[in-house]
Amino acid sequence: MADENYKGCFIFNTALDIAQHDEQVNEIVTNGVREIEAFFRRSIEVGQARGELPKGLDLS
Repeated sequence: MADENYKGCFIFNTALDIAQHDEQVNEIVTNGVREIEAFFRRSIEVGQARGELPKGLDLS
């Protein structure tokens, strides 16, 4: 938040403008977002298995 240039996350900034990029860039960004989603899904599942997070969370 203190970044005066508002650089943010490269993947998500690119995803916001995905229509302006070629197919290869679209594929890289899409795969990057999927990997990030998979990381968080696995982290939640591990937390649930350890009893640190409720099992009723909607992961869809």
